[in-house]
Amino acid sequence: MTYIKALLLKGYIAVFPAIFVLALARAATPIEAASSCFSPHVHLTRLNGDHITFDEYHGNVVIMAFWTTWCYACRTTELPGLARLRQRLNHPGLEILLISNDAGKKTLRDYLDHSSVDLGMLEYAIFFDPDYETYHAILGPNSIQIHPNAAIIDRSGCVVSRIAGPHDWLSETTLDLLNHLLNPR
Repeated sequence: MTYIKALLLKGYIAVFPAIFVLALARAATPIEAASSCFSPHVHLTRLNGDHITFDEYHGNVVIMAFWTTWCYACRTTELPGLARLRQRLNHPGLEILLISNDAGKKTLRDYLDHSSVDLGMLEYAIFFDPDYETYHAILGPNSIQIHPNAAIIDRSGCVVSRIAGPHDWLSETTLDLLNHLLNPR
């Protein structure tokens, strides 16, 4: 964070906003420890309009991945990475929810219909959050709207880590964390 503050003080962020976004994404990529629990009554909206609450996932380890169709890293790194993670860790106690923050359902539906990204088993776990209500309920009311962004939630409904920016979902650190949460000793 010191690097970003230095850029801000020197005025580089105001002059070169792309550098700030790049610096922020690079600085935020590692898993960030977190500890916050939220209401299990957080509402999720499926693409077909059905509403469910997070309570339906109680007792599972959940990855909530926030993305948009206009986000290049979401399309090329995050979604394929999460699909590979689902294939690798096909544990019944793991849920991966893809939550789109796109402004319109038509945009999202068109993307899904014409995308070359193979979501495999994740196709059924796509939710729609155009107003960022779920995003802020999970990541915090003052969280910066950056994509991709994700939260790993333990079996008791507490956010145990946040991951801002593209992430290697098959990294040793991530797999160790998920295995620890899925198979406590």
